[in-house]
Amino acid sequence: MKELGHHIRMRTQDDRVIAPTTKEKRSLARIILSSARHQQLLAFGLADTHLHLQVACPRVASGKLARRITNSLRYHLDLPAYFEPTYFAPIRDGRHNYNTFRYILNQQQHHGVHSDPLHEASNLPDLLGLRTLGAYTIANVRRYLPRISRNTLLDL
Repeated sequence: MKELGHHIRMRTQDDRVIAPTTKEKRSLARIILSSARHQQLLAFGLADTHLHLQVACPRVASGKLARRITNSLRYHLDLPAYFEPTYFAPIRDGRHNYNTFRYILNQQQHHGVHSDPLHEASNLPDLLGLRTLGAYTIANVRRYLPRISRNTLLDL
């Protein structure tokens, strides 16, 4: 059976906070939203020391995307540490697809991190129409996760 997409996780080798400032969180969002435009990005979220993405594209494309993002993050955020090998989990069915989406956008609560109250290091603002750079993710979510409603997003 062919997977529906991939859950991608990235962290640095020294497990440092990837984007500690608001400016860096915004840069991270720009890098991801620009890099993933053609990989059917559904969600991304930064906890503090690691980043999650959900894409509806094949494994090879997911790998190229992860490499592009980690290289850009190291350069633009001036990270002295390299990234660990990227973790890829295939998304096997619809339930897994929906659960992954909620898990990724709920990273701060899941890890007890409160450093990004406006969710600037995720695409939640884009999905709610509060930021335009990632507005394309709205169409992706409607296509691949049609049961996600505005109320669901507001709850997240």
